Parts: sequence; C-alpha cells; structure tokens
Amino acid sequence: MARKVSPVWDFFMKNEQDASVAICKVDGCSTSISRGRKGHPKTYGTGPLFGHLQSKHPAAFKEAKMAQESEINRRKESKKTKADIYVIQPPRQDEVPVASGDKDSGHPTIATQVRALNRGWVGK
Repeated sequence: MARKVSPVWDFFMKNEQDASVAICKVDGCSTSISRGRKGHPKTYGTGPLFGHLQSKHPAAFKEAKMAQESEINRRKESKKTKADIYVIQPPRQDEVPVASGDKDSGHPTIATQVRALNRGWVGK
C-alpha cells in the first residue's frame, strides 16, 4: 500500500541533516519546525506543521486544510464504491432443501433460509 502524503508537504521540506525537522518554504520563512522526537520516526507527524501554517501563514493553512479535506472525501467515496455489498435473497429451490412442512407452499422456512446463509449457499 502506498504511503499517504499530506498536502502540508507542499509548504515544507524535510531537513536533510535531521529527519525530525521540517523547514517552512512559505514566503522565505525558513523556520525549522520539529515533527517529533529526534531519532524516533514513529513520533513524527504533520500536526506541528499545520500549527505553524495556522499561526504564521493563514492563507497557506486554509489551502492545505482544504486539500486535506478534499483528499479525505475522495478516499471515503472510493471506499464506498469498493465496499462489498451483501444482498440477502431468498434461496433458490434447487439450492436449498425445502422443509417438510413447506412442500405445499414451495417457500422455505425462516430456519431453512438461516441454515442456507450459514452454509454459504446464499452469497454476495
């Protein structure tokens, strides 16, 4: 799975000497912002970068936040289209034996339908 890239990185670059620090690129700001505890990459995040933009560069912050929300919404929509949707349909008569009491009506009982679901006879 590809790593997600935050839109905040459009406004920062990683410090080549210290991976725990990012450098602001907005209007020649060049402020060094800590991304987390030095030497502990699992603590690195983009929260401090967004905080810097919010306090020092409101227009850039608004742009980054809008791009982030747009990406989140795009991912949510793509998950909806990829999600497995299960449709419960009555089992076909040739797949599920009809309970003895239902031979006249030709419809399986609820219990027979549940057994069919449990046995995987009725699928997606």
